[in-house]
Amino acid sequence: MPASVQTRLQFITTTAENNSPSLRPRQKRQVRSHAARSRAGRPQVHQRPLSSWLHQQCDGPASGAIGDHEALPPLLEPEPAHLPVDYSLLQLPSHVEPRVLHDALPFFRMAQERIYPKDVCYILVELDATWLAHMISDPVYFNAVAFATQGYFEVVSHGHLTAKPLLYLTRTLQLLRQRLDSPDNPGVNANSTMMTIVLLALVSEEIEPGENIANHLAGLEKLVGLRGGLSRVRSQGEELWTKVCRMDIVVAIRFDTKPRFFRDTMSWSSYLLKNQLKERRPDANAEELAQYISAKNTDLGNVWLDCKIFCDLANLAHQSGNLMRSEDFAEIMLSILYRLLHHSRMADVVQETLRLGMLAYITSIYLGETSIGIDQRRHLMHLFTSSLTKLEVNVETIPAPLGFWLLFIWHTLTSPPDAAAHLDAWLARLAEQLDVDDWEEARTLLKASLWINVLHDHMGKRVFDTLRSRIGRSRASTSSAHDIA
Repeated sequence: MPASVQTRLQFITTTAENNSPSLRPRQKRQVRSHAARSRAGRPQVHQRPLSSWLHQQCDGPASGAIGDHEALPPLLEPEPAHLPVDYSLLQLPSHVEPRVLHDALPFFRMAQERIYPKDVCYILVELDATWLAHMISDPVYFNAVAFATQGYFEVVSHGHLTAKPLLYLTRTLQLLRQRLDSPDNPGVNANSTMMTIVLLALVSEEIEPGENIANHLAGLEKLVGLRGGLSRVRSQGEELWTKVCRMDIVVAIRFDTKPRFFRDTMSWSSYLLKNQLKERRPDANAEELAQYISAKNTDLGNVWLDCKIFCDLANLAHQSGNLMRSEDFAEIMLSILYRLLHHSRMADVVQETLRLGMLAYITSIYLGETSIGIDQRRHLMHLFTSSLTKLEVNVETIPAPLGFWLLFIWHTLTSPPDAAAHLDAWLARLAEQLDVDDWEEARTLLKASLWINVLHDHMGKRVFDTLRSRIGRSRASTSSAHDIA
């Protein structure tokens, strides 16, 4: 057998002569090599959790509290015990339909995949724990899940709701109204009550976008205030307060308003810098851009730094298979979005365009590229387009790589009918100025700013191909004009 083949087909062997408690150094290396290869195909999870940004903001006065409410106990009713996954062995209450329990798991899994990008996040849904327990113990929440599950799949499949999910919705609203009309009812402040409102809000946004989610959020804000603020919204596994905050963010983006929570108690310092596993070593271009933005506005500079670290972590997570915890993803997104949304609009056109550019890019990750996500950020993109138009004629120039990123992000996230020809032309001029000739060069330039390959390469390459065609036509036109002259 050739030596090269022998090298590739080495196995660890132990015979009577060499069997001993201690392995030889060469054997130890082989053990480590085989173990590493066996792990390579399995998705890994980043094992070091980030310190909670939400907890840090809630250390001060109760964020989101309404009035001077007395601090309440962490939980106002016993949390339902975790139940076995084989619920067929259980004696179910009269309000529970086994078919709904069966359909709930794929619905919740789908919902999690819509919230967390599966290419960079590890997603785990344990329906046999808190979700199932609340469905069995609380008729309000059960009917909400039944409506959400059947209503969502009917709209996706047939484009409309039938009578059955609407019946579940009617029951949910009746039971919920009865509960909320009885302030002494301990269920008013139950986690399952908040989960019901969150579920109704998020599903209504999918089925019938508009004012409903804002109305649900207003009611939920009152319950959060009665609980004593977000710091008191504690849950066991369902990540309740990150879902509450998601509603808050969606309403702020859709209606161009300030978020309801963290208005008075929020740190503007970098969240991710102190959570880094090792010292950052950004390239020279990235460092130059970060210094420019920090010089313009310290708060924006800190947010930009967190955005950059997040993009680097997301790229590394996908490349290595060492996926990000979904809880960490939610904390990072909320820390960035709350700061950008709470920041007042700035008279300085450069600063405002940077704020809107970061907001547009991070929102595209957080809300996704579905039709509902695009609809939710429609007004934001209008503001971004208007700000870029002002920036184009602004006296102050910005670094060409930063201008290229802003315009490229705008083009990537804007639907063709909404495109502005003058911004396309500006992007083409910057590409020529930076001597960007192919997609790899363009992506390297974008990654010096903010870019996640697996999430945006497909759209980005399509935008670049269009850009390259425009540059080619421009050069051909210029050459023809010179020939005529």
